[in-house]
Amino acid sequence: MTVEEKKAFIKEMIDYVNGRVNVIVGVGDTCLDNTMNLLKFVEGAGADGVLLINPYFSVYSTEMVEARCAC
Repeated sequence: MTVEEKKAFIKEMIDYVNGRVNVIVGVGDTCLDNTMNLLKFVEGAGADGVLLINPYFSVYSTEMVEARCAC
């Protein structure tokens, strides 16, 4: 799925659930920009929580992880 397709699906599910249960959205991606994009979207879309994976499980170099953590 593209990021935009994921956003549409997430929004549709949050609207469908309509507060009956908590919605926790997984936003992990092998692209840090996509992860951050989805995280910001989910925050404003009304999700109750997010699931993230540590970059350790992805394909980031040590330099990329250190640069991100230094922000």
